[in-house]
Amino acid sequence: MARNDKPADVQETASPTSPAEPQQVALAEPIVLKKKKRKKRYSRGTKGAQRLGVGLSRASYRLSDAVAEGLDTFYRQSNKSSRKKKDGFARDFLENSARGAEDLFKEAGKAPGEVAKRLGTRRIWRQARPLFRLLPLSSLFR
Repeated sequence: MARNDKPADVQETASPTSPAEPQQVALAEPIVLKKKKRKKRYSRGTKGAQRLGVGLSRASYRLSDAVAEGLDTFYRQSNKSSRKKKDGFARDFLENSARGAEDLFKEAGKAPGEVAKRLGTRRIWRQARPLFRLLPLSSLFR
């Protein structure tokens, strides 16, 4: 037998780490291609009204959500009071309603911002500028 010859009963198998074979790599996360958001388009002269409508609808949604959150807090705290002590619902009514009102007002306080975000300040400023020029400190507003 020559030096590089192997016996007939030993067969050579390819090892999984041999550099000749391509290795498969498992990705930790799938690759997600995101589409670019389309820009909102408006008919001439309707942009302001449509944006105001969106702001008002988002504000009304936020108000209704705030009421639901406040009532949910009141309900959970009242049940907790009822389980903990005798006549707990009646004894802790003011405290529980105050907690519910706190959650309600915390969320409802964001509603005016939804409308204000949608209003363009340029148009309002153009309409208000002549009024500011009538003031004694009109030089500040030019």
